[in-house]
Amino acid sequence: TGAEGPEELEVPRLHVAPDADRFLNLRRLQAELDVSIAIMAGFIKRVPSLCRLGTIYANPEDLAVCARWLPERLEECVIAVSSKDLDWNKDSEIDKALLHLDNLASETQRCRCQMLHVCLVSGCRSTRVHLREKLTGFDLPPLRLSVSSVPAKSTPMARPVDHVMQLEEHTELEERFSSWR
Repeated sequence: TGAEGPEELEVPRLHVAPDADRFLNLRRLQAELDVSIAIMAGFIKRVPSLCRLGTIYANPEDLAVCARWLPERLEECVIAVSSKDLDWNKDSEIDKALLHLDNLASETQRCRCQMLHVCLVSGCRSTRVHLREKLTGFDLPPLRLSVSSVPAKSTPMARPVDHVMQLEEHTELEERFSSWR
């Protein structure tokens, strides 16, 4: 065959939700869900045993919408907000994101998700340091906030969900080692 371009190497996008009947006993769904909320909402709500969900990618202004479609039984849901969605170096952009996080905390209490983990993702170390400084002292139960170079993942079923906000540095290597525990 000839040389493959980037289009041939991309993972296909979902345009229709998977058949929920095939996943009735699924307890943890860990995937990179960069798909429409409308597509996944019906699927997630029809999987009765699902209790941990990650990782959903969202813009800050879509965070409250994400919380509205979460099923009530979730122990944990992980949402990633990346630097491609915001300019994390501007305090005004961070303040706007924090306002959306405040709205998200209200929605999370209404949907009764036990732990909603929002991971702010940036590939730039200095930006992550700046975000950590802005988030120090910012507490919105039941939200757990983290700042990382890679999107966070939902907690494996063999471990309890950690409810502590993590502003320390997470690296891809640490992520690999933590999955071995």
